[in-house]
Amino acid sequence: MAIKDLLKDCPLFFELYDDEIENVVKDQKVHHFEKDEKIIEEGQRADQIFILLEGVADLQKATPGGRIRVERLKQGEVFGLLMLLDETPYSIDVIAQTRCSVLEIKHQSIIKLFDKKPRIFAIMTLNICRILGRRLKSAYTRMSQLKVPVGDPAMPLRTDSSPMMDGAQSSAFPDHEVHTPPVKRVG
Repeated sequence: MAIKDLLKDCPLFFELYDDEIENVVKDQKVHHFEKDEKIIEEGQRADQIFILLEGVADLQKATPGGRIRVERLKQGEVFGLLMLLDETPYSIDVIAQTRCSVLEIKHQSIIKLFDKKPRIFAIMTLNICRILGRRLKSAYTRMSQLKVPVGDPAMPLRTDSSPMMDGAQSSAFPDHEVHTPPVKRVG
């Protein structure tokens, strides 16, 4: 089956025409992984996103109590997206559970769309937001099922700060200055 046929239902390409999808993936690579092989390793330099073309893979995280499965990926699902937002190494392992074929899309090729194909860039950016929004809702639903009482000292308040929240410039768009007001911390 042709790659473009496998990608028709991929949420990253929702509302793109076939020729636009082809334009995005034409110079990208397909990699093959055997069962139990790492597709992404935690701490690995992140400069690409992936689409699972065939197979099943798990997002896994090492914890003091052992490895846990965070999510199961199926054909057509996109992963590695947070790299586009915070440009940090991958924070999770992705491990093939069956033989997998994976399309790798380089970060730089997505950024090039900003100047060369702004319509494609805008639609893909919207689709990335949609994908991450669905995942965030799903995470909130799962967290609400943990039933941790309000005020439990075992659940500390979030105290980290993102450099982007302090008006820092994004290296993805070096010529674009980010004007984000400083966040006022309460308490």
